[in-house]
Amino acid sequence: MKDENVKIKIVIKNKGNLLANATIRISTYDYGFVAIKSFQIWRSQIFNSRLKDNINIQPPGKKIFSGYYSFVFLEDIQGWYELEQTIYLAYLDKKNETEEAITLKDINI
Repeated sequence: MKDENVKIKIVIKNKGNLLANATIRISTYDYGFVAIKSFQIWRSQIFNSRLKDNINIQPPGKKIFSGYYSFVFLEDIQGWYELEQTIYLAYLDKKNETEEAITLKDINI
């Protein structure tokens, strides 16, 4: 997955286990960029061996009865793993950027 074909916007939430939301913009040949909103980045009890963190990234969907119905499904599992990794790295960048901004703001100059 090339960087110029995918753009990711992260919004930090920190509401309970919800750490952030992500919007993914994927370039298409005929239609330009297509945006997929509401990916969720959750704190997890289970260690994610691919991301090496207790984080779960969930595509947009809807809770139905006792389960969850995903609106977005990548048929190529390796493609999902690549997208998941890209979202995670964008989340870490945004989280670090936010923490640095708070630290610099707290210093009296």
